[in-house]
Amino acid sequence: REHGGRSVHDAHVSAQLLTAAEESLLVQLCKTLALRFLPLSHKLLQDKANALLAVHAGDSARQVGKGWSDRFIVRHSGEI
Repeated sequence: REHGGRSVHDAHVSAQLLTAAEESLLVQLCKTLALRFLPLSHKLLQDKANALLAVHAGDSARQVGKGWSDRFIVRHSGEI
């Protein structure tokens, strides 16, 4: 990168609530649902993400925000 800066993606990785491995699990869930012709809703995706977050911190875990599922789908559009 010019002037030693980081890419936009790299700069925001630390701000993400889920790890890359956890996001991969969610991508796999999306693929599995598609193979079974089951619909994927934003609510289901958010619920699964929040369940993963709860594993880290229990009841005090942060939850994904209102637009998280939209950004997740854009972030992984080449995979799902």
